[in-house]
Amino acid sequence: MTLLSVEGIKNSNRHYNQRIIGNKHLLVVPKTKQAQILKWAHDHPTAGHGGQQRTLFQLSTKVFWESMRKDVYNYVTACHACQQFKFNNAPTSGPLQPHVVEEPWQTIGI
Repeated sequence: MTLLSVEGIKNSNRHYNQRIIGNKHLLVVPKTKQAQILKWAHDHPTAGHGGQQRTLFQLSTKVFWESMRKDVYNYVTACHACQQFKFNNAPTSGPLQPHVVEEPWQTIGI
């Protein structure tokens, strides 16, 4: 399945204009189809909920719209499956070690 075969998206000049950005020919996606393209690029079984950077890279090689970076960030951040199953990269803290005091006034905290 290619990006341009998503239901309702056609690559013809009468539907969408192509714009040259840098050295790339990218399909300019109207606001009405952006959510559908985001869903395809992130939620499709072959996309595998790839995260923000992977989804953005996959989209940026094929399509363009003004707020694409922000929209990808918001979409991936709000993705329930990603939040539920993603690997937590934050280091875990170890268990607290209680301070054992053997006699009165051995330790004084100020």
